[in-house]
Amino acid sequence: MDINGVISISYLIIGFVLSLYWFDKEYEESYNAAVIGGEVDKGMSSIMMICLMMFWPIKVVKDFLKKFF
Repeated sequence: MDINGVISISYLIIGFVLSLYWFDKEYEESYNAAVIGGEVDKGMSSIMMICLMMFWPIKVVKDFLKKFF
């Protein structure tokens, strides 16, 4: 496997771990309340997790800027 494959797999693994962490930390309470109320489409939560997994550097920078500025 060449370096591009290693970088791509690393990027996706980091994104997966961070998306699980952010979902548990920031979104789980509201998601559970929406499930109880019957207002949630489970497919949309999966799409949100995939977006977090793919665009995690944007969220990291946004959270960094929010925290220090």
